[in-house]
Amino acid sequence: WSTLSTGGAYTADPADFTSVPGQAASIAAGQGSTTFQVLLNGNNTYQNNRTLGVQLTGGCGCSNANERLTATGTILDDDLPPRVVIDDQTGYRPQGPLDSAWIFHVTLRDPTTASKLWPSGKTVSIRIRTLDSTAQVGLGDYATYGPLTLTFAPGDTSKTVSVTVHHDLHFAPTLAFKVVLDSISGATFLDSLGVGTILNSNPKPIVQVQGGIWSEGDTAKVSVLLIDPRYNTPTWSRIKTSYDWIATDSTAI
Repeated sequence: WSTLSTGGAYTADPADFTSVPGQAASIAAGQGSTTFQVLLNGNNTYQNNRTLGVQLTGGCGCSNANERLTATGTILDDDLPPRVVIDDQTGYRPQGPLDSAWIFHVTLRDPTTASKLWPSGKTVSIRIRTLDSTAQVGLGDYATYGPLTLTFAPGDTSKTVSVTVHHDLHFAPTLAFKVVLDSISGATFLDSLGVGTILNSNPKPIVQVQGGIWSEGDTAKVSVLLIDPRYNTPTWSRIKTSYDWIATDSTAI
């Protein structure tokens, strides 16, 4: 007897078992059956069940239609699927004129400690998309990504996702957007939420009060402007600016 080479109907990989090119076996007189053993090799790879073929190279030497010289066995996979992790990214808002590409990493990790990269023997599919948080697409903070599907072929361990953060010249608080993973197959989630934290890179505007000319009896309307200290030009802020004011004597009597 011998094990059959892989391929065709047999999906077992050569690493799954110890190949037997040809061994003698017999059924003792007075017995109706016998057994022989194929050594199966263990691994830690999450994969599909596999089929293994064995073949008898002898037989009754007759042309009986009931004689069967090949058989198939199924190797059941008992390994845990890898776990999926997406990282977070933090950076300063670009001041222009160019936007910035922020790279998020989606990785497959070992199913017990998640401390190392861990390929799968199956295809892994994950849906990915961005969502607003305090940073908003509608306010020009970043560009929408997805929804689309990330596909890990067997053996892959890492994919990258690029999200565009738009440049801006206005003073702002720290903002954040989300990169969300869902609809997974072939693996399980450990961390399915990536967070992009946009730090302010622009100076706080200065306050500039504008004088005017008014007629007696009128209400004096005084303009207060926010000024970008870098360019001495009017600007606006994503953060509320508060100030106190008081009217004082000058040449008016």
